[in-house]
Amino acid sequence: MQNKNIQKFVDKVNNSESAMSAKEFIDGLSKMKTDEGINAYMNKHIKIYPYLPYQIKVTAARVLVNASTFDSEGHFHVDSCKKRVLFVDTVLRYYTNIHLNPDEIFGEYDLIQKNGIYDYVKSQIPERELMEFSAVVDMVYSDIITNEYEPRNYIDKQLSKLKEFSNPIAQMIQKTLDKINVEDVQNKLAQLR
Repeated sequence: MQNKNIQKFVDKVNNSESAMSAKEFIDGLSKMKTDEGINAYMNKHIKIYPYLPYQIKVTAARVLVNASTFDSEGHFHVDSCKKRVLFVDTVLRYYTNIHLNPDEIFGEYDLIQKNGIYDYVKSQIPERELMEFSAVVDMVYSDIITNEYEPRNYIDKQLSKLKEFSNPIAQMIQKTLDKINVEDVQNKLAQLR
């Protein structure tokens, strides 16, 4: 049920009539010639969601951290620069009606930063809200480190993998041993002495 509610919220934010890509937004903004025009455009076209439910923060943080902490093969590989870009993308995607195109995320990140859009968005969201989201991201990252890579947990995880791998082999050996007649083996050993 929680995942359905989260998906409804994300769909509402990203598929609303006012949803637009960062490039679309910047294209419209670049037509404004005065500071008053720029401010009016931003106030008119940026829809701010000042609060995200906690479960949505956690889900968004997990997606962000997984994408910036594991490579395409699932190996642990921290990319802090990517984490920063994804943090900005996530704030835009969940707290506004603007989203970065995943295929052009770094270029659109630059456009957003160059034009002061992210600073504007941050100024419109309560500081405590962004601090809480940032704290949730940090907690999710910390949990991954604790649960996956602290020595004891890492060893436990590797032993579980080894156990899964070795169980079929042990069963095959046991079946082979069960087929051996102990008396025949003892008789053959006695003959060799």
